Amino acid sequence: MKLSVTTAVAAMWTSSAFANTQIAWTTDSIPVEIRARIEQVVSSRCDVYGNGLKEARSSVRVDRVDQGATDFHYSVTLSTRDRIDQVLFEDVDAIRVEAAHYGFTNPTAGDPIRVKATGLSAGRCK
Repeated sequence: MKLSVTTAVAAMWTSSAFANTQIAWTTDSIPVEIRARIEQVVSSRCDVYGNGLKEARSSVRVDRVDQGATDFHYSVTLSTRDRIDQVLFEDVDAIRVEAAHYGFTNPTAGDPIRVKATGLSAGRCK
């Protein structure tokens, strides 16, 4: 099943107006709540030059901690199409996202979801 979500994104490194960025999810391994947080972080911290993003690879690691709490760790690589000359484009891995959903047993411990996006090429994410 393929899902696509559109998010309005400000062009962070240019003076241009808002652009639409699409993340095309190709698997169901990442829960919707985590996807939404990934999109939020990528939208605010990364520039995809208006070419859209696609889930290239993803993995999930389950960590069963004490007293029945379970932590879920997600690793996602997002790819985009970059122009290599006037008429040729190339699919490249653009952004790596590490996300975690911690199984806090204490509801006052704070937000249980953490997301970090890293650009795989210079100037992709700040």
